[in-house]
Amino acid sequence: MVKGMRFFFLAAMLYTAVVDLPTSTGIERRLKKLVFNNNGLGTYSFEFATQDGTFRREDGSFASTNGRGYVVRGEYGYIDPEGHQHLVHYVADANGYQPQKDDIRFNDRRIV
Repeated sequence: MVKGMRFFFLAAMLYTAVVDLPTSTGIERRLKKLVFNNNGLGTYSFEFATQDGTFRREDGSFASTNGRGYVVRGEYGYIDPEGHQHLVHYVADANGYQPQKDDIRFNDRRIV
């Protein structure tokens, strides 16, 4: 009987610790949206968004019909600890990774 109670107590403690983990760490990032597409021929796109305002969208494809050179375009955004929203657009191609920071508030087509 004591072993059964000990197991129950430890299981309850573990459950409480795991369930409370997101709030006890101050980080709560529940997934709101997740989309992934891959045509199997080199073109893909994906998108995710979390409840804390973090998001990312990206698509990639070959730059030309001869299959040389790959281009990835995307954007990501987040809200910093002070509550300011940040947005970064980027392109990655033969010229490297090229981010363009945009601190303008989110508008029309942002994930809601």
